[in-house]
Amino acid sequence: LLQVPSMLRKEQEEEARLTEKCVEQRYQLEQTEQQYIERSARLREMREAQQQDAEGNAEAMLKMLRSEVQKNRDALQRVRRECEEKLFRLQQVDMALSEPAVTKSDIEQLEGDISSMKQEMQDLEANINEQNQDSRLSVYKQQANLVAKKKELVLKDKAAIEEERNNLSKELSTKERDYEQMRGHKFMKRDEFKNYAATLRDKSAKFKRLKAELSELRHEIAVLTRTELILQAKDPTPAGMLETEVMLEKASVEKSQVDKAKGKTLDEISLIVQKINSQLKEKKNKLAPQIKALRSVRQNFQQIEAKYLEKKSAYDQTRSAIDLENSKVEGEVRQLDTEVLDAERNYFELNMQLATADSRLQRAQREARCVRKEEKYSNEYDTLGEHYDAEIDRLDKHCRELRKQREMVKDSHEGNVSQKKAFTQLERLMQVKLKVAKQEMQNIAQGHPAGEMYGGRSLVDASTVGVERLVIE
Repeated sequence: LLQVPSMLRKEQEEEARLTEKCVEQRYQLEQTEQQYIERSARLREMREAQQQDAEGNAEAMLKMLRSEVQKNRDALQRVRRECEEKLFRLQQVDMALSEPAVTKSDIEQLEGDISSMKQEMQDLEANINEQNQDSRLSVYKQQANLVAKKKELVLKDKAAIEEERNNLSKELSTKERDYEQMRGHKFMKRDEFKNYAATLRDKSAKFKRLKAELSELRHEIAVLTRTELILQAKDPTPAGMLETEVMLEKASVEKSQVDKAKGKTLDEISLIVQKINSQLKEKKNKLAPQIKALRSVRQNFQQIEAKYLEKKSAYDQTRSAIDLENSKVEGEVRQLDTEVLDAERNYFELNMQLATADSRLQRAQREARCVRKEEKYSNEYDTLGEHYDAEIDRLDKHCRELRKQREMVKDSHEGNVSQKKAFTQLERLMQVKLKVAKQEMQNIAQGHPAGEMYGGRSLVDASTVGVERLVIE
């Protein structure tokens, strides 16, 4: 019989725990669905912001952050409102539990009041129906029914359209993810920006190096041109011409054949000079387009550098403003998270208290029904109170029997202790007696005298502790 109420209590606790767990899982499912919808909307907003140009990204991000903060505030207000509703429900349950116990006479009186009120309502409705026999009222009722049916159809269509919208948003997100995997991200990532900056630095270094080489070539061309002009001013003849003429004069004195060699040498020198001049012209012609290209590149570089500095300053300002705004928003979000966690904890505690209160209320209602003889608690007992009273009586009887047994044990305790001591001493005495008998048998086996014999009894002296002499028959 003791197992029955314990099993009942365990089952009730298990039922309450499962109910609470079911409510908690349902709440978690609703939260997960809400978070999924919010994340999908946020993902769409992010992708729409990515499709805009690079100059409006900071403003779009700021708008998104503000909208997210507003959504978090709305969620916080909703949680607070739900918490207030739960608290109000808990107060109602506490008030219902704190009220005095309802007796059978009170219940009968309330049932009589309810039946009388129902009768009055029926009479009033009958009077109203008799007075309002106008045909227009039926028309209005029909129109109201039609409007209600149309409303139900529209709500069904709305639910179907919302489901289709969610499916299309999921499909769009998958398509955009596949597109990003195929074509790459639209924005420049941090690593890509670093690579772009590195290439830009390499190009600027290459430009400076080419510019230095160009300046060196210009300086060299200027030196060569100046040298050529100075040489032409001093002596218009090519270099080595005088020596050649002296040699030719000496050769003309010696041989007439030197004239031919002189003509050949002059032709060769003129050809060499022409080649040098042509090479200089070719180098100038080759360097001219490169110089023009370098000038245009330098102008483009200056323009790009000015744009870059302007964009960089705007970017730094926008980033500092966004970082400041982000820090504020993060602080607000952390505060809201703590408030939401506190609200959730209070919500779960209130749910647990509500479940416990509901279980108690159900038990009280069942007991009230059992008291009113509307139902029976079990086959043996009509109400739970009778069951508990019977169990209390049985436990009282059992306690009285146990008290009697305790008195009996207490009265016989001293005699039992003395009897135990006597049996212990007897056991020790028998062990000593056995030991002495074994020792005497060993002496007989070895041929030693076993002792004196008196009247057919063997006398044995033993030096065992507590025994001076034993006689074994």
